[in-house]
Amino acid sequence: PGTGDMTWETWCQVDSTTGDRYIYSNYESGNDRIEFRAGSGGKWARMLMNYNGTAWYRDTATAAATGTWVHLVVRYDRGAANMQDGVSFYVNGVADAGTTNGGTWVQNANIAPASSIDSIGRRGSSSSDLDGKIAVMRIYNKKLSADEIEQNFIVQRQRFGV
Repeated sequence: PGTGDMTWETWCQVDSTTGDRYIYSNYESGNDRIEFRAGSGGKWARMLMNYNGTAWYRDTATAAATGTWVHLVVRYDRGAANMQDGVSFYVNGVADAGTTNGGTWVQNANIAPASSIDSIGRRGSSSSDLDGKIAVMRIYNKKLSADEIEQNFIVQRQRFGV
């Protein structure tokens, strides 16, 4: 991950909508981590960040469904004044209102732990593997625009039958 705005984008399919199943994690210790999960609280995605022991997270408002390919995007705006503006979601190319579920927003948090491990489909060395499939995973060192997200969805939607 970078030290500025970021975007995580994936095409995935889940086989279970319960528990925390990791799409992506960048995990150094209990104090510095980024987690992009599927199935948390029955929602498509949860984005959790922890910086110097202060954690915050948001969920999509859209409920998850098993056996269905979905295009998920989460954007992080490092300089945003609050969590609602700082973490935004898109599900199948459309903005998802998201819900703020916990923690205290840290404006301008550095989300680039020096010695962390990037993992796709799992949380580091833990057993919280994604119960499903990931076909595409992209990480951008910028916040994609709504038009860029919609275009990425349109270009690949036929491939996934969406």
